[in-house]
Amino acid sequence: ALDSDSDNPSDHFKIIKFYRPGRWSFETIKDEHDFLFDLVDHEIQAIAPMKFDDQSIFKSEDGLWYSLFPKKGGRLADEWTPPLLEQMGRLLARLHNIGAVKKAEHRLSLNIETYGMKNLEYLLRSNIIPKEYRGNYETLVKQICTMSEPLFNGIKYQRVHGDCHHGNTLLNSQQGAFLIDFDDMV
Repeated sequence: ALDSDSDNPSDHFKIIKFYRPGRWSFETIKDEHDFLFDLVDHEIQAIAPMKFDDQSIFKSEDGLWYSLFPKKGGRLADEWTPPLLEQMGRLLARLHNIGAVKKAEHRLSLNIETYGMKNLEYLLRSNIIPKEYRGNYETLVKQICTMSEPLFNGIKYQRVHGDCHHGNTLLNSQQGAFLIDFDDMV
């Protein structure tokens, strides 16, 4: 049966999100969902998963974590006009205010170690960087990390989107701008 709000069947579609095996634990997914529920509870334009018997995270018979989300129609902005930039500024400010209220205990922290040195170690181990650039690249990244480290002293961490870019922002006529794809939240 269709809700009285819309007679368009596509407004009632659902999206099943499967979480990549080995990348996310139940706890990291729960941190994402808790953030989304907090945002929606404070009328911030994001799409939270659906709950069944007060649960939003489920496991398939073959061990895959998954969730069910309502489908929301939207499109990418053709261009970022000054009014849209103002709207996005307000949306992100509100998101960050709510993000600061609680911690995401099981998520990565956006810091020098996690996003600097560990990523450098990964790149060096994987041999992605051509040999002729490897030494200079390693030296430069270490210098940047060392120079940036004082900027992280004493900062208060809070939940943020973690992958906020043009492709993860949609527009629709009912909500205006809203954010999607919070699985990289930190």
